[in-house]
Amino acid sequence: MKKTDWIPAAIVTGVTIGLLLLAALGTLWLLLKAGTVLKLLAVALLLALALSPLVDRMERRRIPRGLALVLMLVLLLAVIAGISLLLIPQLAEQVTMFINNLPDYWAALQDRTAAWLARFPYLEQAYQRVDLAGALSARAQGLLAAAGNVASWVAATVTSLVLVAFATVFMLANPRPLLEGALAAIPDRYQEQVRAVASQSAAKLRAWVQGILILSAVIGIASGVGLTLLGVPYAVLFGLLAAVLEVVPTLGPVLAAIPPVLVALIAISPLTALYTALLFVGVQQVESAVLSPLVMSKKLEMHPLSALVALLVMGSLLGIFGAVIALPVLAVLKVVYDTVYLPLIHPPRELEAEAELPPAEESP
Repeated sequence: MKKTDWIPAAIVTGVTIGLLLLAALGTLWLLLKAGTVLKLLAVALLLALALSPLVDRMERRRIPRGLALVLMLVLLLAVIAGISLLLIPQLAEQVTMFINNLPDYWAALQDRTAAWLARFPYLEQAYQRVDLAGALSARAQGLLAAAGNVASWVAATVTSLVLVAFATVFMLANPRPLLEGALAAIPDRYQEQVRAVASQSAAKLRAWVQGILILSAVIGIASGVGLTLLGVPYAVLFGLLAAVLEVVPTLGPVLAAIPPVLVALIAISPLTALYTALLFVGVQQVESAVLSPLVMSKKLEMHPLSALVALLVMGSLLGIFGAVIALPVLAVLKVVYDTVYLPLIHPPRELEAEAELPPAEESP
């Protein structure tokens, strides 16, 4: 068979890749336009992928899927209720205290900055020209105003959580019609390839969701306990912040360390601030070297530079939500690249023919 025999199939596959890229761009456009609804559906899909192994396992043990779903929900609600009863009273108290003390912290930070800059006149002149204090003050006042509108934020958050919960339950209750309906739109000759892409993508997304939930819990607990031992105020609040920002790759841990370090600097001492910074550096080193490879099992197989580029691109397109879903989107694109694009540019027949060629004889 000639090497050119695979060209028509390659053209069809190239058109398919183009359509997949257009679909991805269309999805991003819908996320930008439709916004909240599609974002909530994306969150529900990720949760359904993470929880489906538990439901499937109970179904394989001859437990009806509906009953398995109910048992899973009861267990999940019990865990959430236990954590809420344990943390919410302390969290509410610490949030209130932090908001009340935030103006004093800001004033103390300005005083410390002014005293430090007084030792370096050139830096003080540059600081005054830039008017960094005025910009930060305006941003801080905006944050305080936003924090004051707690009632509307809580109502919107509760509504979103309820919608996500219902969508997740519906996806878990009977996913087969959704999958069969999606596959019915694919020509028969490509269904095997699409099934492979979908299966591998689901496995990577499931690994990411389960891994990030475990990592967030471990990082939050470790940070909260460490801050408590150091005597830094608002340890529960800052531990929860570290857990939440763990979902943002690369930049999340850095952003989570800034508030406790500043509070330790203002409310206690520079030495405690240094210890606080070292605590977060140590936690992140343990996570990068031990926890992430262990929990994720290297299933995502992503280069750090690729993850950073995906974070910047998705963050610029979709803001915080884009930064959160950057790694899942990159994981799916990598599956498409490995499963569709690489076989296109390196046809299996060519690889087999090259493998069968005898080694060239060395000239005397």
